[in-house]
Amino acid sequence: GNVIAQTAVAGRNTRGVAITAAGHVWISSSVNGGNGYGWLKVEPDGGATLASFQNDLGSYGIAIDPFGRIWSATSWLGGESLQWIDADRGGVVQRWLLNQYCGASCYFYGLTVDVNGDTWGTFWKDGWNDSAQVYWMDGDYRCPNNQTTCTVSDGNGIRRRIDVRGVLNAAGASRIVGGRGVAVDANNFVWAVFNDEGTPGRPSYAVKIDGETGEPILATRTGRDSVGITPDADGFIWVVN
Repeated sequence: GNVIAQTAVAGRNTRGVAITAAGHVWISSSVNGGNGYGWLKVEPDGGATLASFQNDLGSYGIAIDPFGRIWSATSWLGGESLQWIDADRGGVVQRWLLNQYCGASCYFYGLTVDVNGDTWGTFWKDGWNDSAQVYWMDGDYRCPNNQTTCTVSDGNGIRRRIDVRGVLNAAGASRIVGGRGVAVDANNFVWAVFNDEGTPGRPSYAVKIDGETGEPILATRTGRDSVGITPDADGFIWVVN
């Protein structure tokens, strides 16, 4: 293909990109440019800037749910949080802190949304087995007392913390794994990638989860060092290593 248009970005080391139902493109950055982590909204034909803002936390991945809300995972860039970004003007609407569960050296890594507007995320934690989890977050939760930032917990923002060690161990993985990409297919099954850091050769696995109940179903090998995952229109799951 050919490059149709180019535009300068609002920050350094751009990571996230997502497209709204209106075709507007949001781009986020993962390096502080001096005044913060830049976000930019552009129109699809020509790349004219529609909105921009500077966030105090970086963004790793972003996704837009069926209701037009932008969600952002911060990964190692501060706060270990999930952020809801205003899709019209930019700016943080809600920021949910998650680090009380995962702790130090733990990164909110993979992020996706389902048809109900809930978010699903994976964690990478170096050398620990408690990152073999998928978090199912309530997209309709709001911080109490009209706060923008709050700590979420089970039943208060977190629908379920899903332990997938059982299906991973049954498929041959060790207990030292880290979460990577995550996606939802057309049948509302959630697929999450995990790298096995405790086995020579670093094999990887895709875990299938029931998106209605949160129950893990199975895990299957996907080669080594898998990262990204997505479904296609024919029901096949694609993984990039």
